[in-house]
Amino acid sequence: MISVSKYEKARIISARALQISMGAPVLVKLPKGMWDSLKIAVYEFQEGATPIDVKHRKPAGAKQEKDIEKTTEQKESKSTA
Repeated sequence: MISVSKYEKARIISARALQISMGAPVLVKLPKGMWDSLKIAVYEFQEGATPIDVKHRKPAGAKQEKDIEKTTEQKESKSTA
C-alpha cells in the first residue's frame, strides 16, 4: 500500500489550495457554501481527486512515484471493508 506522510499531505494540500486560489478548476462537486481554497483542497484530497503525484528518489538512484488518487482510493476501500 502507498502511504503519504503528514508532511507530504500538508505540501500536497497547500499546493492544490494555491492552484485553486489562482483559478484552477475544482475537480469535485462542492457542498453548498464551501468557498475557501484550503477547505476545497482538503475536501478534494479526502475525495481522492487531487491531481498531484509525489516522486521520491532513493539513495541507490531508483525513483518511486506515488499517485495520490490511488492512495486515497485504497484507504477508503480498507476502511469500508
